Amino acid sequence: MANAKHSATLAILAALSMAATAHAGPAPGCCCPGDLTGDGLVNAADVALLTSMFGPCPPGLACPGDLNGDGVMNPLDTAILTTLFGTCCPGDLNGDFQVNAADVPAMQCAIGAGCPPLPCCPTDLNFDGVTDQRDVNIVQAAFGPCANACPCPADINGDGQVDALDLQLVLGAFGPCCVGDLNNDRLVDAADLVILLAALGPCPAGLPCPADLNGDGQVNGQDQNILIANFGPCCRGDINADGAVNGADIAALQAAIGTCAAGQPCPADLDGDGFVTTQDLAILMGLLDPCCQADLDGNQTADAVDLALLLAAFGPCCPDFDGDGIVGSSDLASLIGSWGSNNRRFDLDGNGVVGSGDLALLLGLWGPCACAC
Repeated sequence: MANAKHSATLAILAALSMAATAHAGPAPGCCCPGDLTGDGLVNAADVALLTSMFGPCPPGLACPGDLNGDGVMNPLDTAILTTLFGTCCPGDLNGDFQVNAADVPAMQCAIGAGCPPLPCCPTDLNFDGVTDQRDVNIVQAAFGPCANACPCPADINGDGQVDALDLQLVLGAFGPCCVGDLNNDRLVDAADLVILLAALGPCPAGLPCPADLNGDGQVNGQDQNILIANFGPCCRGDINADGAVNGADIAALQAAIGTCAAGQPCPADLDGDGFVTTQDLAILMGLLDPCCQADLDGNQTADAVDLALLLAAFGPCCPDFDGDGIVGSSDLASLIGSWGSNNRRFDLDGNGVVGSGDLALLLGLWGPCACAC
């Protein structure tokens, strides 16, 4: 079985290596580490391909799945790959396969904002670990239609409006997002217990008292028991209980494939059917923390530097639709096949229709894709 897997890995890597040397242009995904399938996206298909190649990099062959350069393809590379999820065109904030003026409003909206982790509860709009009057105030202040360019976190039910329906959801969720998570790291553990023990005694009058988990005005042994009973991750999908939903959880789920042990916790069984299967993996992929797309330089904040990078990147993403590193006849055929449609993948000039303007742009980029990375 191991030999068969090794042979398959060699075949995959050989194919990727030949693609890299068959022409003067870069290898597929050159500007997009993690795009192992060469489809212009880093997504679940790349995770599946990387997983199938787990093991040492064969000598003499390109090893695009070894993202951390340690000579081995393993869950560490999977964790890196999932942080790269998205399109292979940095700056394409609206997903239309080009960087242009339509992306600028989204960038301007994000400037000054950090990239907070995905909240454990969507009603915690100020990320303080509790749904309370402060979140109600945020919803009420945002009443009205959502702006197109900006995120709309107060639209809890996702209908494009912030209204009484969203307010009802917030009011119905009042309380801690994760009972016992006193340091708001999305994990209830010994660090939270230390905070609770330091707060033992009556709650100060008129001040927040987050360690009073049962709301009786005292921080005592009852609160300690509640906290200990909640030890573990706050967020569905955080299988390894590290406070984040990321590539490490994919590896943990894959290691748990099979039947859940009777009477034992089974955090990887996300659909609750008693088995850890590919269906749970599909659910997990939808729970992964989103990257901060506007943070182009990776400093965890969208700022003027990112705006400058965005403006410098104006132009269509390389229209290499077949992922061979070259804009050629196959890509031309793909574009012609969508002629007259509103398919955003082939609408290179962003006018809403695949037509002559897109054809001109594709022909102008004919040949190997330029790689600025």
